[in-house]
Amino acid sequence: MPVRLFGNTLGPKKTPPRKSASLSNPHDLDRSTREVALGLGYGTPTMNLVGQSLKFENGQRIAETGISGGVDRREEANNLLRLKVDGLRDMLSETAAESRLMEKELEELKSISRRRKKHPEDICQEQREKPIRQRRGMWLTVFCS
Repeated sequence: MPVRLFGNTLGPKKTPPRKSASLSNPHDLDRSTREVALGLGYGTPTMNLVGQSLKFENGQRIAETGISGGVDRREEANNLLRLKVDGLRDMLSETAAESRLMEKELEELKSISRRRKKHPEDICQEQREKPIRQRRGMWLTVFCS
């Protein structure tokens, strides 16, 4: 036994290198043989949450089983409701525009009826100054005595 003068005699000894489990080099094998020898065939990752199985493919989670049908039905119902709301908004805006036009026409008719309630001599005086008027595409001539 060698005498160690300045070393630690109680320290751990250097372990010998391990022998490889496979006699062949994994880098030299082709892909399919390497997957079989080393167990690298993972498949698609799956996850189970509350009775629903999700599978991860092409960067997206896809439901394999469970409540996905209910979600699809809800999305379809939401889309249908959005379309109905859009239709109702269009109808409301159209009705509001029509009511504004009717209010303007009503104001015009009121102003015309106020003019007609004037005394006939006042109307004739106005007509002498301007005997021909055009109202709503019709030519009206008022004859005064």
